[in-house]
Amino acid sequence: MKTTYIVQPFDAHTVKGRRILKPAAPMQFAGEAEALGRAGRMAAKHTGVVAVSQAYDEESGEMGKTTVLAQHGEVPDELFENL
Repeated sequence: MKTTYIVQPFDAHTVKGRRILKPAAPMQFAGEAEALGRAGRMAAKHTGVVAVSQAYDEESGEMGKTTVLAQHGEVPDELFENL
């Protein structure tokens, strides 16, 4: 299994009078330190940011465990339901 690191920012928007968090473009990194650094810097520009690691098998394409490395600000609650 290999591991990739993903940083997902979220921005607050109002739709029909209701506040929602919409995902912005995710970023992928090869290392944990790089992902954590970028997540920290992005936190000042977004409503929320989450950094995760995702294990995967290159041969089969099977996805393994996802681990939350850091969370800054607000992120959707449902993001953590299937981890």
